[in-house]
Amino acid sequence: MVLDEKQLIQVESAVVLPAEVILPDDTDYEFILKGQKQKAFDTWKAFQLSYKAEQIAARPGFESLLCLEHLRERWRKAGVVTYPHQLKVLRRVVGKMRGRAILADEVGLGKTIEAAMVLIEYYLRGLAKKVLILTPASLCRQWQMELQDKFGLRFVTARRPEDWEHYDLVVASIDAAKRPENAEVILHLNYDMLIVDEAHKLKNVNTRNYQLVSGIHKKYFLLLTATPLQNNLKELYNLITLLRPGQLGSYRSFRKQFVADNRTPRNVDNLKQLLGEVVIRNRRANTQVAFTKRIVEQVCVELSETERLLYRTVEQFIRNDLFRTGNTLALITLQREICSSSFAAALTLVKMLAPNAATALATAPVPATAPTPAPTPASEQRAQELYQAIELAGNIQENSKMKVLEEIVSRDNEKVIIFTEFLATQQYIMARLANLGMKSLPFDGSSSANRKEWLKGLFREHPNVKALVCTET
Repeated sequence: MVLDEKQLIQVESAVVLPAEVILPDDTDYEFILKGQKQKAFDTWKAFQLSYKAEQIAARPGFESLLCLEHLRERWRKAGVVTYPHQLKVLRRVVGKMRGRAILADEVGLGKTIEAAMVLIEYYLRGLAKKVLILTPASLCRQWQMELQDKFGLRFVTARRPEDWEHYDLVVASIDAAKRPENAEVILHLNYDMLIVDEAHKLKNVNTRNYQLVSGIHKKYFLLLTATPLQNNLKELYNLITLLRPGQLGSYRSFRKQFVADNRTPRNVDNLKQLLGEVVIRNRRANTQVAFTKRIVEQVCVELSETERLLYRTVEQFIRNDLFRTGNTLALITLQREICSSSFAAALTLVKMLAPNAATALATAPVPATAPTPAPTPASEQRAQELYQAIELAGNIQENSKMKVLEEIVSRDNEKVIIFTEFLATQQYIMARLANLGMKSLPFDGSSSANRKEWLKGLFREHPNVKALVCTET
């Protein structure tokens, strides 16, 4: 609405609202008239501040949550179930903790839902308009979909420097955010809310991750982790101090008052009281979440004679090569591979024998006149051991572990998820399942976030897909 000159509010010749000021249709004119009578406004800025304060005061207090009614229908359609412990977390964070907390529930209790409820409560009140969520890269898509499907919030995944300024609701990997060109932009912005998932990775104050998060300007701040304490009490101190500087005092005073040794606290009751002001941790045993009963069955596999011989041969090679080269990491990997499958181990054995074999065709030929290093007795012995192990691995056409896996998978018609550590074993498993007429899908670390979501959906919905064979590699 536009006020004409007759409607201008004047107090002692000071014009509070200039002509042609446009006010929203829901303007509280009683408040303006009351202020006029009390001579409360002597400048236009004073009126703006007073009116803003009146608007804020008119909002429902946090004892009345806006998000529950707002999301009721969406949650009904999406099948979202909230639990009492999650609602308690929401009330506590927006109430006593004033939007700054470490959400440390055990795995599976819904920290993501809790954080999102806190976010949308502030969002609906107009208190969280510019929001940044930092997660591991593998979780960006999951956060984006959860917020869109269950909360109606459309977050953008930021990658380029201009994305951070252009969009108000942003989810990004912390690795992308800490790149110098991105960090420079982020650290000059003011965020209403910052949420960091897998926050235990911020335990070291000397890392770029910690320094980035510490330097971001934020009003409300949530850290999510199921393991706030992993190795020692200093990591916990660092997390608490990141969230609320000074909560535990200086590190020297913290050590003196609360640390018996790196992992053992003292003055436990006092420490719990301080932690309880910033940390919320729910345990499975204390909630009403009905978890599927986990039945663990350990299956022992009897190796064939050839497999035993291969294992002993590789084991002896590892001992010898550790003495010869000291290359501990490669040998540990080889030992894990021989326990995974003969095919995974065979690839590494071949690489050890001829490390440049994969790129030999792409390189220029060595001139005939170039000197060839003379083999040493040690190198000849090493090559002989590798040849022997490779030959043994090549003679194994079927792994005993695979035979047992086939029996387990064939027991019923239910879908199965198979985890393995190495790509070669993953490919071997899929080939064997295909021979049995079972369709499977590969799920590995090289896939993009969109492809992973597509694979998961295909596995869930396609009736002919029996297995999802997964590896982090």
